[in-house]
Amino acid sequence: MSLETYQRIVEAAREVFAQYGYEAPLQLVAKKAGVAKSLVVWYFGSKWDLVRKVALESLPADVAQACTSRGLRGEELMNCLIDGFMRKYSDDVTRRLYIEAMALSNRDEEVGREISRFCESVVGELASAIYGSDTPENRVRVRIIFGALMCYALNKPRFVTPELYADVLKRVAKCPI
Repeated sequence: MSLETYQRIVEAAREVFAQYGYEAPLQLVAKKAGVAKSLVVWYFGSKWDLVRKVALESLPADVAQACTSRGLRGEELMNCLIDGFMRKYSDDVTRRLYIEAMALSNRDEEVGREISRFCESVVGELASAIYGSDTPENRVRVRIIFGALMCYALNKPRFVTPELYADVLKRVAKCPI
């Protein structure tokens, strides 16, 4: 198994799924990657295993993991999350895949479970690390942050720069409830 071919298939899948959605034929992915359709199936087992991989990678769990693994707490952690999310979803391909993954969560159990895990356990961990405790109020605060970030990813506002959006969100997130 060639890592280079594997990565080429994943990148082609990202581009094709971002343009046509997860329902796009596997043949388009193979053509974009410059490989036979059978090779894509050989590497991933099925189209839906490839879809799942691309969808899961489009979710923000890696942003949270990258920030928490650095041992950040409080405002530094919150800033890292906001900046990381804004960076990840500034790319139109990743942004479109994120939107597709959210829609896919209703049809695919694994993607749905990952979104639920993020919204429950990861949000709780982030509430403790940012605000000092995992209370319902602090969980809501973290959900507000991610809600504003999701809204940004779904439809980038034309009335404000990404830098100003992030700055305002950071200030709002520090406000007491």
